[in-house]
Amino acid sequence: GGITQITYELTGATTRTTIEAIAQDGYKVVVKKEDYKKGTIEITAPENKACDSRIIFLASDGLGQVIMKTLKIAEGFFTLESDRNIVINSERQSISINVTSNANWYITTPELNTLYSSWLTNYQNGKISIAENTTGLPRTAEITVHSYIHGINPFIIMITQNPANEIKIANVEIPGTLSTLYSDSEVDLLVGLKINGSLNELDYAFLNSLPNLKALDLMNVRDSEIPSKFSISSLETVILPTNLTVIRDSLFWRTNLKNVVVPDGVTEIGNSAFRGNQGLGNKKVLTNFRFPASLKKIGDYAFFYCQIPKNLPFPEELTDIGDYAFYNSVLSADNYIKIPNKVKKIGDYAFAYAGISTGQLIIKGAPSTKIGKYAFEMCTGLTYSVLISDNIIEIEEGAFKNCTRISILEIGKNVKMIGPHALANTCIKKLYCYGESLPLLGKEVFLNAEKNCLVVPAGSGRWPGFSEYEEF
Repeated sequence: GGITQITYELTGATTRTTIEAIAQDGYKVVVKKEDYKKGTIEITAPENKACDSRIIFLASDGLGQVIMKTLKIAEGFFTLESDRNIVINSERQSISINVTSNANWYITTPELNTLYSSWLTNYQNGKISIAENTTGLPRTAEITVHSYIHGINPFIIMITQNPANEIKIANVEIPGTLSTLYSDSEVDLLVGLKINGSLNELDYAFLNSLPNLKALDLMNVRDSEIPSKFSISSLETVILPTNLTVIRDSLFWRTNLKNVVVPDGVTEIGNSAFRGNQGLGNKKVLTNFRFPASLKKIGDYAFFYCQIPKNLPFPEELTDIGDYAFYNSVLSADNYIKIPNKVKKIGDYAFAYAGISTGQLIIKGAPSTKIGKYAFEMCTGLTYSVLISDNIIEIEEGAFKNCTRISILEIGKNVKMIGPHALANTCIKKLYCYGESLPLLGKEVFLNAEKNCLVVPAGSGRWPGFSEYEEF
């Protein structure tokens, strides 16, 4: 009695074209036409036990020519032999998903809102490669096993990988009592800790006193804010509370954090929140991190001297990027980095000396946005083009100074002013300006720059000193 639907489209069909279908062995078939060339074929299996059969299709051009095609119906089977819940240890390893089927099948995993979107790889031939769990906390992923048999539901498998260390669970019913749950001899043994309940400043002071705490799971902490900064040098992994809305100023500055889960309710990352310790000479490497979709503001120095995971997109709701937000950091992408179109502020030195490594930088921005002073100075990893949208009205002083590898720069039609030294020490091969009139230039905009080809609308004017001019 099961029903399967198949879409079809006829090449070369005309208004005279007709299509018919013939079923047998108890099967029923209906052709539901969308128009003369495409539609849906609905096949209903017999109420009793189905058997192998075939459907015959007859397509006529209305002029006497008929084409016959057949669709073979075979009884398919798809059985999962592996456990639906797989629990493994922390070691690097591979596991096999075992399926019995007379058809091909494949495995997928969703993009997870966790630390762990990349710890499962290589799904070929039912084998899954699993990275070592060094986070200090358990991690879980849901994989889906699909069959190519029409109408067969997929199987869901949960894989849980435990950490090497033991995880302690603390239920804090009254804020301020976390320290009473552990004796002096137990404090040094706390490496991984999962907390349920509510915490206050006394509890965070206790956490900061733990000498060996490596991983902290606060997901089930009910509070919407964290009242204290972390200063635990051993801390590497944190799962933040689900109800958190703001990551406070300097929250993780004094830590060596590597892995963090930020919940989707967070709208602001405060000043110096993840700031690296430049004086120690090593960047803070955030191995597992993503911006929540809800994020609107990144504060001053928020990711100063940090290394950000590759291909990490800025969320579309983002409106503010603070001064020095990514100064001397590392951001990279295989194709491009985009500043979204709701961003109203690109702060002074926001990406200066950042190890931006990508072929293209796209600056959308909200209407009337300015690119801050020295915002992209010394971003020598920009290797091809910078596209500045029509929403930008000013490129401030030194904005792209010493970006020596940009080949193409496109300036939107509403940019009215380019500040002093904004393009100093650059080697741009082609500079496109799309405004009806050229932007005003500050002092020595092109100091020590190669001025190769300027491309402008006809009649918009020319800047002196370029070796070539083109109009469109």
